[in-house]
Amino acid sequence: QYTNVTISFYTSEPSSSGDGDLYINGSNYLDWDYNYSSWDYESVNYNTGSNTQVELMWRYASYNYGYAYIDNIQVTW
Repeated sequence: QYTNVTISFYTSEPSSSGDGDLYINGSNYLDWDYNYSSWDYESVNYNTGSNTQVELMWRYASYNYGYAYIDNIQVTW
């Protein structure tokens, strides 16, 4: 069974010193660009294919002691 999933979140980075990516089932679907330093809304539609579960992974790379937050993660089936 194929299911369409909408995934959204807010992300914030106090200083422009890193870059973050949200992976869905191992693939990069959303990119948080280090050039922004304010809250930014991200959203993507994803087709689960034959998978029965969805794995979300947030990977953040800091270049100068930076950090980021993600908030209000919503997954709609």
